[in-house]
Amino acid sequence: MSKLPTLDLVEVIEQSPLGFRRLVIFFLIFLFITIEGFDTAAIGFLVPSMVKAFQLSSTEVSGLFAAGMGGLLLSSFVGGMLCDVYGRKRVSVISVLIFGVACIGVALSKGYTELMLWRFATGAGIGAALPALSTLCAELTPARSRSTILAIVFSGFLTGSVLAGLVTGAYLHQVGWEGIMLIGGVVPIAMIVLLAAWMPESPRYMALRPQRAAGVPAAMDRLFPGREFTRTAFVSHENPQAGPKARVTELFRGRFAAVTLALWGMNFTVLLSFYTIASWLPSLLNLGGIEPAQASKLASSFQIGALIGSVSTALALRRLRPAVWLGTVFVLGGLTTWGLTAAVGTPWFVPVTLLSGFCVAGPVVGLQAVAASVYPTYMRGAGVGWAATLSRVGSLTGASMVGIMISGGLAMPDIFRLMLVPMLLAAACAWFLQRGMSGPVNMGSGGH
Repeated sequence: MSKLPTLDLVEVIEQSPLGFRRLVIFFLIFLFITIEGFDTAAIGFLVPSMVKAFQLSSTEVSGLFAAGMGGLLLSSFVGGMLCDVYGRKRVSVISVLIFGVACIGVALSKGYTELMLWRFATGAGIGAALPALSTLCAELTPARSRSTILAIVFSGFLTGSVLAGLVTGAYLHQVGWEGIMLIGGVVPIAMIVLLAAWMPESPRYMALRPQRAAGVPAAMDRLFPGREFTRTAFVSHENPQAGPKARVTELFRGRFAAVTLALWGMNFTVLLSFYTIASWLPSLLNLGGIEPAQASKLASSFQIGALIGSVSTALALRRLRPAVWLGTVFVLGGLTTWGLTAAVGTPWFVPVTLLSGFCVAGPVVGLQAVAASVYPTYMRGAGVGWAATLSRVGSLTGASMVGIMISGGLAMPDIFRLMLVPMLLAAACAWFLQRGMSGPVNMGSGGH
């Protein structure tokens, strides 16, 4: 019996052209992340209508936001672990199904308790799907273009946020808030067929698990049609246990202490500000006498500015020191957030909101690139993971604290003006970051 030809799995993935099949897969992942961005942002645009339908207090609205963020925070931990146990594709499919069903559940809810439970399930589905999809995307991408592909793919989240505002503004009168949520649920469920049919499991994942290694040639055939890998033996020199496992304490050794504190500070404060503004901006406009559909259209300017800012940040961090770019935009973000309340009802509102989204939300994707670039390989996972955790905590804090402040007697315009404080703290963290690193961020070559 002749011996099968042997190929290095990583070498084939790294050295082969991206090709049509992989580009289609990346596009599908982009679409799924776009849908997740839509579902995450839609609740903020729909809140004014839901308040009228359910007679919700500001505290109950905060609870609604917090339920979604809480589910997202919890499942972000669990989703990553499940990916390593059950596979990237399987977790992606199940997670997308969960948040699709949960969105439909929100639309069909008859009371506040149901809304809370379904919002938690929506956040849980999104929180588990994001690490599964991002890991699958990273493992199918050559290192030379990994950071660029991931940045493009994750811009889908902001694209979905923009679409949530535009769709709500255009169709809220026709279909109601329930119809918008049904759209956010039915579309991902329908697209699961594409996910199952087009996306293979990660060959790198399967190669490191003896019970699944036999499926590697078939997965490679799907990735590279026409190459005929079915009668090929693949070997992988990757070892998931290679190198020491970084503990949290190692993130605070030497120069990494400044880097870690700065990244944690920026992720917490920026995401706190982002979710406060994105979640409550339609309500601020509604309080100013603007009806919900028009408020959604105007508020979507924040998401559009964020999308433009994410692209600009990715380009800027290749050429500038992070302290220069991030510090500057965070200061501007705080000032524009202060100016949002004064601009309501004036021709200046859309330009100010665009600039606020550019400066507050635009750098969010860039923060992940910085985290992935400043830590060495053996501690990169821990560094990026903990930075992301702080962003989730910031999101949860921002989503839930507004109702508490309003109940304490603080007016919503004052709360928006208070966002100047976390943005200035984020700017200070950006300058502090420079103590632990030097030069622009390498956005073009992600690590192995």
